[in-house]
Amino acid sequence: MDSMYQGLLLGCDFSSSPSPRKCILIALGRLIGGRMQLSELERISNLEDFSDWLGKRRSNQL
Repeated sequence: MDSMYQGLLLGCDFSSSPSPRKCILIALGRLIGGRMQLSELERISNLEDFSDWLGKRRSNQL
């Protein structure tokens, strides 16, 4: 595994039809000193914005 990804947490919870009322929820964190520390929590209301988010994160290596 690439050392850049060691200890990385990415959690994603969404329905098949996201909306402003039922957003895609994304949590990002890292393992630091044996504990998981949440660094970001994002809400995205549609699949197009989720696709854009994935593209940006992939180009930034999360």
